[in-house]
Amino acid sequence: QVLSHPTMDLLVKHYPDGKMTTHMFGMQIGQSLRFEYSPNPDFKWTDASLHHLGMVGGGTGVTPFLQVCRTILANRDDPRYAAVQSVSIVMFHSSRGDVILFDDFVKLGADLNA
Repeated sequence: QVLSHPTMDLLVKHYPDGKMTTHMFGMQIGQSLRFEYSPNPDFKWTDASLHHLGMVGGGTGVTPFLQVCRTILANRDDPRYAAVQSVSIVMFHSSRGDVILFDDFVKLGADLNA
């Protein structure tokens, strides 16, 4: 879905010994947390030349993968996204139980490969 204003989805898994996740899970609705973001200015998805997309990450770093896959599926009428024939995701986790939204990744895989 293409939005008229920038948004960011944030998915956080709470680790009881994690300082940041414990802080975030202790926050109240309406409180804010400042994030710094440094995008890669060289990456532009401007044409339909991307046929295979590969992503590598681990931990909560895989959250953007969901956003990219959902964008591809939601915009199949856009030539840039329609050109993508396959997506490969390599994730590194200590155990399967550590994979955030595992079932969502499985469903997206099925939807992208349908």
